[in-house]
Amino acid sequence: MLASGLVNRRLDVDALGEFVAWEYVPAPRTSFQDVRKLEAGHLLEVDLASGSGRERAYWDVPLGAPEAASSDDEWAARADAAIGSAVRQRRAARCLSFRRRRQLARGCAHGCCANLQHRLRDPSYNELDWEKRVARHLGVAHDFEIIAPRVVDLFDQLMDYMDDPLGDCSIFPTYLVSRHARRQVTVALSGDGGDELFGGYETFLAQARSKQWQQLPHALRARLFEPLLDRLPPTEHKGLINKAKRFVDGLEHDPALLHTRRRLFAGETRRQTLFTGEALAAMPTPLGAHILRYVARAERCDEITRMLYVDAKSYLVGNCLARSTGCRWPARSRRACRSWTKTWSSSLSASRVGSRSPAAKPKCC
Repeated sequence: MLASGLVNRRLDVDALGEFVAWEYVPAPRTSFQDVRKLEAGHLLEVDLASGSGRERAYWDVPLGAPEAASSDDEWAARADAAIGSAVRQRRAARCLSFRRRRQLARGCAHGCCANLQHRLRDPSYNELDWEKRVARHLGVAHDFEIIAPRVVDLFDQLMDYMDDPLGDCSIFPTYLVSRHARRQVTVALSGDGGDELFGGYETFLAQARSKQWQQLPHALRARLFEPLLDRLPPTEHKGLINKAKRFVDGLEHDPALLHTRRRLFAGETRRQTLFTGEALAAMPTPLGAHILRYVARAERCDEITRMLYVDAKSYLVGNCLARSTGCRWPARSRRACRSWTKTWSSSLSASRVGSRSPAAKPKCC
């Protein structure tokens, strides 16, 4: 598109502000002023005679009335059936090297991540032992490789594959996993979308805990806990102290952003220090405007459903799927979404979301 010379290369400074805040550029913006992208689940109808275009939605995550509460076994069986059907459907497609060998792709992914984490002296990301257990439980091959890449050397190479900038460093292990898997398979199934469908992110749990935090006396929070956390040195990224620090930092942002305020890389305060006055003047879009748009669409739903809907429409599309476009995603099939979103509020209580307890997720996950 840019090589054609028909599109101006002017930087969209407003989009740059959103990228720095969220580590991706939310639709419909891109990095360029004269280039726009379609929102997920939308299409563009073009009248060839007049040249005019009209954007419209052809599908969205269903947000109907929730079904009656079911037992753990019932909703787990329902989810297992929906995801299982989606997996079988995608395995039955062409290019099936799965018939030759079954792979546990997620185990492969974390095997590649393991040494990257070791080099950063942060073992809190290493889930290799857990994935070996999952592989044994499911009776599948667990293929992994310990590698020591130079991430800096991969940067320029990876940028050639990106339609838009992405600030999530997981693009590096994603690429390395894909390269490793390609030696044996031509089609891969990805678990991306599972956290959005089943409430797996810890930000969901933090949102529930924030209400409990606010019930503490203000003086206790402001004069004791928060100054104490500020003085403690950082630990592992997923260590308890760092989690507590990020939890408190998230409370500084607009509560209307729900759990996503804990994903903000640069809020208003940090943006004031990063950009010049001229750049800030060119950023009229309020921070989190796209999040608030999705929150409004689900305003009649309970809070858990709103959070899951927001993630499916924002973080999943703008970040997760943008860095794993060569895979197929059973968890994001229409059947899985239709089956599971109807039971979001009844099957996922505030104590379940963000939990790593085996009881918090169906057996298929």
